[in-house]
Amino acid sequence: MMYAKLYLLLLSLIYLVALKDALPTNIFPSILSPTNNIVEMTLEPCVEDGFDITTEYASEGEPKYIECSLLMFYDTSEFEVTWYKNDFQIQFSSDKQLRIHQNENILKFLPAKVEDTNSYGCMLRNSTFCVKTRVQLEVYKNEEDLCYRRGRLFSQNEEISKSNKVVCPKLDAYPVVLSRIRWLKDCQPLNLSMRHHIFSRSLNIEFSSAQDEGIYTCEVPFMYNGREYTISRSVNYSLQVEQTTIPPTILSPTNNVVEVTLGSALNLVCKVMYRNILIVLPLWTYDGTDIDDYYNSSRVTVPEPQYNKSQDGITVATRTLAFLEIKEEDYDKRFFCEAFTFVNSKAYVILKRPDANMLPFLTCLILPALVVIMIILIIKFLKVDIILWYRAATCLPKKVIKDGKLYDAYVMYPKSTKDHYNHAMDIFVFRVLPEVLEKKCAYKLFISGRNDLPGQAITDLIEEVISQSRRLIIILGNTYGERHLEDNFERHIAMYDALIQDKLQVILIELEKMTDYSQMPESINYIKQKKGVVRWKGQLDDVSLSPSTRFWKNIRYRMPPTNKQYF
Repeated sequence: MMYAKLYLLLLSLIYLVALKDALPTNIFPSILSPTNNIVEMTLEPCVEDGFDITTEYASEGEPKYIECSLLMFYDTSEFEVTWYKNDFQIQFSSDKQLRIHQNENILKFLPAKVEDTNSYGCMLRNSTFCVKTRVQLEVYKNEEDLCYRRGRLFSQNEEISKSNKVVCPKLDAYPVVLSRIRWLKDCQPLNLSMRHHIFSRSLNIEFSSAQDEGIYTCEVPFMYNGREYTISRSVNYSLQVEQTTIPPTILSPTNNVVEVTLGSALNLVCKVMYRNILIVLPLWTYDGTDIDDYYNSSRVTVPEPQYNKSQDGITVATRTLAFLEIKEEDYDKRFFCEAFTFVNSKAYVILKRPDANMLPFLTCLILPALVVIMIILIIKFLKVDIILWYRAATCLPKKVIKDGKLYDAYVMYPKSTKDHYNHAMDIFVFRVLPEVLEKKCAYKLFISGRNDLPGQAITDLIEEVISQSRRLIIILGNTYGERHLEDNFERHIAMYDALIQDKLQVILIELEKMTDYSQMPESINYIKQKKGVVRWKGQLDDVSLSPSTRFWKNIRYRMPPTNKQYF
């Protein structure tokens, strides 16, 4: 109140000085002289308050109360408050039935309309003094399909905590019924849950998170002059993570060892991270002494620290310990990176000579082993191709082979009968084998049923031919076990030479995939286990009849060399 009276006195003096120039000079002696009688007069014009015009905002269709800002400085009991429009030309009525009227000291719009946007005047007057001010009213419409206008939102920014609240602002001047307050989020009725509680003009949100951000609108009803109105306030509510304090944490060094060569240069980095601390000074020390004081030499320097602050408020301070040349005295010492603040953190690094170079020794030891392993793998997987290549490169003419044999291979296969006829077997034996091994690879085969003559003694023929063959080719099919008794004599002679006398090398060919060897003779199972088997997977076409396919390479590898080789 003391400040208000001083302000009133100052304005009165300014007014009297202005009035002196406006009135006749003979009036002032009678006014200022204490011996003269007081002259009654009207003080005009009113003094402007000298402050900037304030602006009030209202949403169209809602009530708006405007209080005179001069009442912050003057006692209303000493002045009469009057509201005007049209630059203080027209005084507002106090009739409560009018949409715009003055009620006590407040100018009320019930409700406000867009055409009410204008400048309004407030005047305080008593018998000796008059002061006035202006206020600008802006009435706006909400955006289409929204319950607010973005440029007229109240802002509320909170840190995420266990319980946050959204406050419905600027309701003190209105006789609102807070018990009937209604909350909306993004213009949709708020679905109140266990986390939401309404208390007075606030919406409390328990365990708030980022999903609670948005635009909240509070709608509050109140009664005036027998009619109910509603006031709304829209608040742009945002949350931010609380910036907790991070004590100084040393990122490097990490109590580690660094290998460095004698005479080389080295830079060690002390890196400290922290947040919400005024400043942290990283230092390099040895045995509790600052490095600069310990060495006192240009060979070892510690430049000023560098600070880098990120957007989330975390600061990283770095300081380098620079060695221009590593000497013997630097080894096996613990150099400490220390962060001096209310919490003292430190970590060390030790310089060591590098270990002896084991690379040449390991190279001499491991490289030959790797070469041997590679050779073994190559031989294992490419053995067939290597042997065939060697034969093709060094093969002698066939006439040089003087073992007395007439045939390169004796072909034994299950014979077709009236009850068992295998078309694929006959095609393979009589067409495919001769086509590849005889015509293309220059082998000579004896095939029973093709090379024997009618009327020959079968016993003498088979024994003689087998003894004159360098290989025994046995072709297996799923019917072999059922029909091998029919070829019992032939099989016994062949197996006798192959297994007992060890005169023949056996080549097993699976024309069909064998699912069960249990019905096979033990001699066949023995050969399969010892020598392996070659499985036919091709089709009876020109591609499958090429000697360079994998199947025929495996057969040729098992056959004796010939003077016609393919690779």
